[in-house]
Amino acid sequence: MRQRLSKRRWTPEELVYLRRNYTLLGPARCAERLGRTTPAVLYQASVLGLSTHEAPQGWLSLGEASQIAGIDRRTLWAAARQIAKATKQSTRGHRVCCVREEVVERLIARHSEYLRAKAQGWLTPSRAARALGVSPKALHHSLRLNSGPLAQAIEGLERAVSLGGHILLNPAGVQMARAKLRGQRGISLKALCVECEINPATARYRLRKAQVLREVRLSPAGRRTIYVLDPEQARKALASR
Repeated sequence: MRQRLSKRRWTPEELVYLRRNYTLLGPARCAERLGRTTPAVLYQASVLGLSTHEAPQGWLSLGEASQIAGIDRRTLWAAARQIAKATKQSTRGHRVCCVREEVVERLIARHSEYLRAKAQGWLTPSRAARALGVSPKALHHSLRLNSGPLAQAIEGLERAVSLGGHILLNPAGVQMARAKLRGQRGISLKALCVECEINPATARYRLRKAQVLREVRLSPAGRRTIYVLDPEQARKALASR
């Protein structure tokens, strides 16, 4: 029966040595000096994001940038590509993913702002939609496209965006948007139907067909009410049969 080899943990001193000398010496010589096997050194180097190919001056390899920023490689690479300051540089005949140092600093600052906002209890879009009394889908649409019935209410709303695209909203701004929304909500669909003497289902069908129904679902007193934000156009659409 073959004896199973015991796993030896990497000490902090070995990790420091590997970070400093892996690019210069390579995996075989590092393994010889550390008294470890080459596959073990290769695996640990991949965990640390080390490479034997140096990035050009002013650039960082993707592994180094990920380690410095504390962000996983995939998210960091996608965010850097959006800034259009990341590329695959040819170094020593190999293709290495590199990111400019200035871009890494910008991404670290952006990620820090998101973490700070998260620690301060900023709201996710779903929780903000619940506070506003609107559907999350309508709020997402207004946040991303800056259009829709909520665009005026959430204009200037402070937000923090993570590198992965997750959004957090300032609670104070959400309260201000709620006040704006309640001030501009217009007339309820039920009151409009009573005024025009028309069935609510028929009214909703005609307004949607005429593409003038801009509704926001609010919940005053715990009830879900549909408010028509543009009553004049709605009256014209209901009057023309």
